[in-house]
Amino acid sequence: MSDQNKQTQLVKKKTNTGENVIVKLEHLPKYMQQFKSNNPFEILSGISNIRYLVSMEKGAEVPIQRVFESGIVFRLLTMLRQDNWQIANECSWTLANLSGGTRSQTQTLVDYGAIPPLLALLTCSSPELQNNAIWTLGNIAGDSLELRDVLLDAQTHSTFLKLLKSGAKFSCEIRQALTWATENLLRWNPRPAHIKFEDFLKPICDLLFASYEKEGQVFVNCLWCLCYLTNPVEKYAQRLLNYQIMGYLLKAVDSGKPSQIKPALRVMGNFTSGNEIFTQAIVDCGVFKILPKLFKIKRIDIRRETAWMLSNIVSGTESQKQALIDTNILQYLIQIFPSEPYLGAVEICWIFANLAITGNQKQVNYLYKIGVLEKILNRLQEQETQQTEFIKVSLETIFGIISNKKNINSNQHLKIKKKFIQINGLKILKNLLKLQTNEIKHLIRSIIQLINSTDIKNDSKFAISISNSNSKSNLSKKFKSQTQTQTQTRTKPQTQPQSDMESKLQSQRRSNSQSKSELEFRMGTKTERECKRGFGIGIETKMKKNKSKKQMKKNEDEILKLNENSEDNYY
Repeated sequence: MSDQNKQTQLVKKKTNTGENVIVKLEHLPKYMQQFKSNNPFEILSGISNIRYLVSMEKGAEVPIQRVFESGIVFRLLTMLRQDNWQIANECSWTLANLSGGTRSQTQTLVDYGAIPPLLALLTCSSPELQNNAIWTLGNIAGDSLELRDVLLDAQTHSTFLKLLKSGAKFSCEIRQALTWATENLLRWNPRPAHIKFEDFLKPICDLLFASYEKEGQVFVNCLWCLCYLTNPVEKYAQRLLNYQIMGYLLKAVDSGKPSQIKPALRVMGNFTSGNEIFTQAIVDCGVFKILPKLFKIKRIDIRRETAWMLSNIVSGTESQKQALIDTNILQYLIQIFPSEPYLGAVEICWIFANLAITGNQKQVNYLYKIGVLEKILNRLQEQETQQTEFIKVSLETIFGIISNKKNINSNQHLKIKKKFIQINGLKILKNLLKLQTNEIKHLIRSIIQLINSTDIKNDSKFAISISNSNSKSNLSKKFKSQTQTQTQTRTKPQTQPQSDMESKLQSQRRSNSQSKSELEFRMGTKTERECKRGFGIGIETKMKKNKSKKQMKKNEDEILKLNENSEDNYY
């Protein structure tokens, strides 16, 4: 943007008398000077204009750094104690917008000593001041693990907990801000052991139940809080089951609203990453009945959440595997698998791999019967899927199907191997050998060794020459987390391994950890819920902008329109 254009940026605001006033960016020094005066009217006029400028819409120059460099931040904090409510409100509102800046700007705000006066505002009698303080603290909590810890040291969690327990007496706007700020406080791992985060469970559940079908965004925020509290799941899952939240999770998943579906699925998925008891709670809740509906949603991030949950279920007991097979959802998944975008195909492939590795003879043969072997080999030839994770999980699926122990030396085993050769499986694997890592090469050689064994090994038509390799890599499956921080793994031991290779392949319960930065999982990037929220920003976005009161006052439907896809286009 040219300097000339910068000088002409302006904002229209309306005074208490209804008069339109133009606020210009070029007048920022004048507004700052007004704010530094001793005249209450000058102070109010100056800070009001500054607040308007730092609330400018996306695309305009938001002068946050200039405000920090002006040296007025300390005065803003001092003015929070003003008897003049209007001045205190404008100052707290401006601080909320400033806290939505960059990491260094947020850190600077904390360095000025912003946290104690903001915490003091949480217990004041003014709802507006309380709301502004909550938003500012929420932005600070969402900025980084380090600043989250600073807030915990200041006992912010204790104050939030008291407010949550009294949530019914506050306005919907404050409940919405409070539950969102609590999300940011809970999202970071690791959590300090000396703080009892389990104390948040009951008030969050109470607000979840009370807000269902009444306050949509509060309901969504509570679901996200439960996402973070159930990761890792073993610590609090039983208490949540005692609170009977499964019915509400199922209603959210079946709501048709992606803003509710995604966090509810995440909570369910976290349960399935735990032991068989927690997994059974998901199997019993009735979510299988709506699986086809979930996989028809256009949003790939939701389809991936669903597939991730199912991949954990098929790592469970034999009866849990069979319950999923009996829904016939795997037949539907293999139909959409060829056209599913890469990110979704990987998750579906995890379902097949975990079932192929740990399923019984009948269950593994079912994968062969519905055409998994052929579909996976076809996708391995596509350029889009020439990526390590997809290849590795695909090869593990193939190995599991071919090495099915009870099929060895049987007609079914011979049938599978001949089918593999007929659909050019050996040729496809040979081509992959040229491109891949030692780990994948070792897995490919193990599959070829299986194919060339017993009845087929003497057939020169199908023989393949494999060069020796001195390097052997550990094929122990690393649990693919859906975020970048503190992956929790659960390995299910394989009983009666058939070979050295098979003993290394184990199904995986894959858990979720949350990370604000290095977002990677949804839509190619992990557009989780952005920690900092600001003007022009929807529920899920990777952008950081300044928070505007106008945005806070939009209802849920208006906010959702700002997302990448509107809710009307999900099916």
